[in-house]
This record gives sequence, structure tokens and C-alpha cells, in this order.
Amino acid sequence: MSNASAYGLVPRTHRACRLARQASGAALPVALMLTSMLSAAAIASFDATIMGVRRASNFEDALHSMQAANVALELCLREHEAGRAPLLLPSRAEAMRWQERDPFADAAAFAPLPNWPGGRRPPQCLIEGLRIAGRPLARGYVVTARGFGASVDAQAWAQVFVVREAGTESRHWRRIARRR
Repeated sequence: MSNASAYGLVPRTHRACRLARQASGAALPVALMLTSMLSAAAIASFDATIMGVRRASNFEDALHSMQAANVALELCLREHEAGRAPLLLPSRAEAMRWQERDPFADAAAFAPLPNWPGGRRPPQCLIEGLRIAGRPLARGYVVTARGFGASVDAQAWAQVFVVREAGTESRHWRRIARRR
């Protein structure tokens, strides 16, 4: 008996050598496949992270523009109540100025603030007189405000209808989804 067989070592046969060569030849493709799978997973994770950052940035822009529109709305109402804001008188036509393509191009549109933090442009507002059918003693106003986010495309529009009659006032607020 040889020393190799005494220690439990079996000499390599032709078949064992062939299996060892096949195993070493398969290791490279398996390693490449695992590496490519890990790379694909890392790229997908990176893309998901980028999309998450973009979504958060867009949401932040929407919040900034909505806050700017709401603040502009309140400031415009204060300016109007103090008699310092320009007022568009109601026209005989049914359409109001805020429904036109660019209502803030009108000379009666104004910016109640010189700038807004995080906004590309200062918020703007427009105050229009409102005729209320069947209520000749009522005075109505439509105040429309537009706020901007970090880009001009990030806009939010807010509006309030104010009706004053017989010493009472009612306000009806709404948000306008607008982009023509």
C-alpha cells in the first residue's frame, strides 16, 4: 500500500482530471454572469434613485408655487380692501379676463411681492369685478393669483370669489389647474 492510499488520498484518474478541467472552464462564464447581474441591479437602483430625486424636486416646486399663489391671493385681497389694487371692471361679455390665454399680460395685473423665495418669478394677481345676476346691490370680485416654483413651468393658480352684500361678505376659494 502506498503512502497516498494510507492517508485516504486517491490518485487522480483520467475521469477526475477531466471533471476538474470542466469545472474550471465553467467558472469564468458563471462569474461573468453574476457580475453582469450585479451591474444591472446597480444600474436599476441608480435609475430609481434619480427618478425619486426628480419626483421630490417636482413636488417641492409644486409646493413652492402653491404657497406663492396663496400668499399672493391674501395680499391682493388686502391691497384691494385698502383701495390700492387696480380693478378690472366687469364687462358685458360673459367671459372674464382670467379665462383668457394670458390674463396676467393685462395692465391691471400686478405683483404684490417683488420676489418669492424659491420662485423663478414673483407671484402675480388680477382682480376683476363680477356682476351677479338677480342681485343688483351685491358687489362681487374675482381675485386670481399665480405663483411660480423654481421653473416658470411650475405654476399654481388660486382663485377666490368675494361677494359683499348688505354688510356681509362671503368668500369661495378654489384652486385652478391651468396650463394652456
